[in-house]
Amino acid sequence: MKLPASAIPNIDRRIAATLLYLCLLGSALVFAILGQFDLAAMRAEGEAKTALLTRLSRANLASAASDTRQPMSNPFVTAETATTAAAEIDRLIRAIAAKAGGTVLSTQATSETSNAPVRRIDVQAVIEGNLEIIQRVLFNLEAGSPMIFIDDLTLIKAERRSGRTDVAQSPHLQANVAMNAFWRSKQ
Repeated sequence: MKLPASAIPNIDRRIAATLLYLCLLGSALVFAILGQFDLAAMRAEGEAKTALLTRLSRANLASAASDTRQPMSNPFVTAETATTAAAEIDRLIRAIAAKAGGTVLSTQATSETSNAPVRRIDVQAVIEGNLEIIQRVLFNLEAGSPMIFIDDLTLIKAERRSGRTDVAQSPHLQANVAMNAFWRSKQ
């Protein structure tokens, strides 16, 4: 039995519609399966971040109790000259970094040349350490007295100087930190 010519396009349309429906259903299934893998990866990343945040919070509480800086009494660096004020800021940065386990590679300070009673000192420092050390240094720089403000921070993965490569350890970083403080003459 031969089908009329007008019936063939309807059969083709039904087959095409069924195939299209199956393709869409298959695509949705594939995306759902891939989404589960993505969801699991996001969950694992969230748990890792939570663990890191917990570790950093505990480290901050421990380091805040034994901070090398004076309690918040004077927000200014008090010194005779801009040079001695810059040297005091350099000493503070190096002491805080050493206590946290980091290394200060360099510092450079510039100060305003005005005759204002309070003047700004800009400091550029390069500090090395892992993420926890850099975070602890930045926290202690901003949390104590005199007040030091972080203007800019650039983190670069640094090469380890020692020969050991511990995969479980956080990466060794070099932090380029632009900061400023204000000084007032003792006079």
